[in-house]
Amino acid sequence: MEMKRFDNILMPVDFSKPSIHALDYAIALGASFGSRIHLVHVVDNQMEAMGFYVPHISFEKLDEGMRESAKKMLSEFATKHMGNFVNVEKNVLEGEPFEELLKYTDENGIDVIVVGTYGSGFIDKLFFGSTTERLLKKAKCPVLVVPETYESTED
Repeated sequence: MEMKRFDNILMPVDFSKPSIHALDYAIALGASFGSRIHLVHVVDNQMEAMGFYVPHISFEKLDEGMRESAKKMLSEFATKHMGNFVNVEKNVLEGEPFEELLKYTDENGIDVIVVGTYGSGFIDKLFFGSTTERLLKKAKCPVLVVPETYESTED
């Protein structure tokens, strides 16, 4: 049987501890296969701005500020947590997270998605029941779901 290659790994990032922990697995896979890791953060502008009223800033300026801030955070995340792994692409997308991640997967030849999730409990049901569950159901490639553990590399 031919061994499946994972040339392109999608790693959705929400800057949480589960994201950091899952990144360890994405890097291990990437190092084993010589893969490119696609770090992707999705800015959900509708959710971020909902109920947020700033009279002196237009929504266009607010969106632009959120995009620029997200790009900076993603770059800092990669620098801090990826060590010597350099085959990485960083992208900030806008829209409904699971839809944008699925579209990115199709458009970029993603072979596997590595996503972190919280442990059991209310937060897990809330988070896992949304973006991660939708990725599991609709992605055309394997999805590796990495639960948060207390052995995370970051505290």
